[in-house]
Amino acid sequence: MNESGIVLRPIEGIWFKVDPTKLNKNLFMSKKINFLQEETRQLILDAFYEMEKYPEKYEREFYTLVPKTLRSGRTIKELKSCAEMYNGHMANWVEQALEWAQRISNGETWEDICLKPDLMTWYRIIEWKGGTIRFVGGTSTGHLKCSATKVGTTNWILNDTVYHAVPLIVKYE
Repeated sequence: MNESGIVLRPIEGIWFKVDPTKLNKNLFMSKKINFLQEETRQLILDAFYEMEKYPEKYEREFYTLVPKTLRSGRTIKELKSCAEMYNGHMANWVEQALEWAQRISNGETWEDICLKPDLMTWYRIIEWKGGTIRFVGGTSTGHLKCSATKVGTTNWILNDTVYHAVPLIVKYE
């Protein structure tokens, strides 16, 4: 949080503002040498494409929330329902990528979000391409010290039970 009280990066339990119309797209035009950074950059560029393709859906301000805690050992379906309790929905891959773009636009470095261990307590779950569910990020309490932009390769379905994970919640104003 800066001196004006603006949250510059996601913090558990606090809504994080994403304004896709004010993102500095120039920060994402140069190819990255590091594979993890380039993979994230490409996903952000894909999200920009989706935003231009569906402006009514994505070209507006939204907020993301990583809940502080939820009971572990819930199904994906239960976690999706938890997002609705916050008057939102579980994030999709476009909203997740736009959140990362906002973090970089706010001054976080590529190294901070792509290479350093994630500071969150829980993995986040999001809707991935094709409607499957994937884990994103890392956990400061687990054995795997993944970066915030690490996208798991396992596709989960609604009846699967997951542990150490919360939904990334999105709310449009």
